[in-house]
Amino acid sequence: MLVEVSKMVPSLIIDLRYKSKNNIAGTELYDEGFTAKLDIEAVQAIKTAESDFNKLGFKLVIWDAYRPEEVQKKLREICNDDRYVAKVSNHTKGLAVDVTLADYENSELVDMGGDHDEFSMETTTDRQANNRNLLSEIMQKNGFNVNEFEWWHFDFGVINES
Repeated sequence: MLVEVSKMVPSLIIDLRYKSKNNIAGTELYDEGFTAKLDIEAVQAIKTAESDFNKLGFKLVIWDAYRPEEVQKKLREICNDDRYVAKVSNHTKGLAVDVTLADYENSELVDMGGDHDEFSMETTTDRQANNRNLLSEIMQKNGFNVNEFEWWHFDFGVINES
């Protein structure tokens, strides 16, 4: 069952990139009323992860969650590299989330050395690598699997099959 993430975890920052032009498509892929939704168990895990991040002075930022199949198809047309846009995505099942971190006090994004849908694992500083590692460690602790090619993408409880 899909539930609206912000209703269960109001402290999160929701910045759905496909609801704006700030994404690889360069156009809005979600309509104005679209909200971040996930499977209920994934939301419960996000809630625990958010608490863990809060204790360390961070907020979790959600860039993408549930994604309709038609949007997944559009993204595959833009990038058909299975490392970055899977043929079968857990986003379409509400079992994947794209996230980053923000400072708890001022909500400014933490420097991760890259942006959403920036298909590079390159980092330029130790701090950026440490920030990515922190994100990964806490997400894994809470039941999410790391995508080895996208530091921001996590699958809940399942391994994504391309």
